Amino acid sequence: MLPVWFGSQGASISAWRLIASLWITSTRPEGSVVGNNPTNLIDPLGLQTQVPNSATPFTNHNIPHYNCLAWGIGINSHWIQPSDPNASPNTVFPVFGCKKIPCDQTTNCKKRVKVAVYEDSGNPDNWHVQRQTCDGTWTSKNGQSFRYNDIADPDAFYNQHYPPSGTVHKTCWSCPATPPTTMPKNPKVTIAP
Repeated sequence: MLPVWFGSQGASISAWRLIASLWITSTRPEGSVVGNNPTNLIDPLGLQTQVPNSATPFTNHNIPHYNCLAWGIGINSHWIQPSDPNASPNTVFPVFGCKKIPCDQTTNCKKRVKVAVYEDSGNPDNWHVQRQTCDGTWTSKNGQSFRYNDIADPDAFYNQHYPPSGTVHKTCWSCPATPPTTMPKNPKVTIAP
C-alpha cells in the first residue's frame, strides 16, 4: 500500500503526484523500462510537441526523445547533434571520448563500443548512427521514431531506412561503454534535454 501524507489541506499534492506518476509509467506503451528503453523522465506526460531548441515536431509522443547520435554514444536522455548544421556528425564523437577506428576492427564491448556513422554524399542531412551490441548485432534509434535492436546488417539497415541519393561514407568509432554522467560543454555540440 502506498503511503499517503495528510496535512491541514488533506492528502498532500506530492502523494497524488507519486500515484499519478506510477499510473502513467505503468500504463504507457513502453512501461517504466522495457529492454533498454527507459520512459522519458523529462516529459513523463508526453506533452512536449517538438525537439527542444528546434522547430522539429515529435511524431510520436510515447517514444523517448533522443536521437541516433545520442543512442550511438549510449545516451537516452538528450538529443545530440553538431552545432553547425553543415558539420558532419563525426565532429561530435571526440567530444565524448570516442576514437576513430577502422570499420573492420573489433572492440571489447565491456569497455568500448563500436559505433558506425553513415553519411550520404548526395544529401548532407541524410546521416545516421548505429551502435554494435555485445552479441554482435546492432542497435539504432531512428530520430523521432522507434529504436531498433538485433540489426544483423547495419549497412543494409541504413540503405533501407535512409535511402541514399549519393555515395555512402561509413566512419567507425570506438566509444566508452559507459556514457558520461554529465554532458560535456563544447561549442561544436548541441545537447538538448
